[in-house]
Amino acid sequence: MGRFRMCLSGVGISHEALTQRLIQDPESDVHRILWQYDRVLPEKVVTFLRGEQRTYCNDIIASQLDADRFDYLLRDNFDDGGAGMGRTTWSGCCIR
Repeated sequence: MGRFRMCLSGVGISHEALTQRLIQDPESDVHRILWQYDRVLPEKVVTFLRGEQRTYCNDIIASQLDADRFDYLLRDNFDDGGAGMGRTTWSGCCIR
């Protein structure tokens, strides 16, 4: 969803719910790609996104200090003419 997720404000569905719907919809390209890799991967991803099996990776996705907040802090700083705050790399997050 990226920068455009806020375009969904007020339409009655969150970008999180829409993402889960796309992953679970057998007609979507996202579902097909995940399913071709591993037939249970779409459900694993949705389970992960819902936080049903809590791991540190969930905190990277949704917490008080998550990847989205780092992203907009870095992006807003750059867009406002700041020198930037460095580069952030997230690694080690995987679904098992």
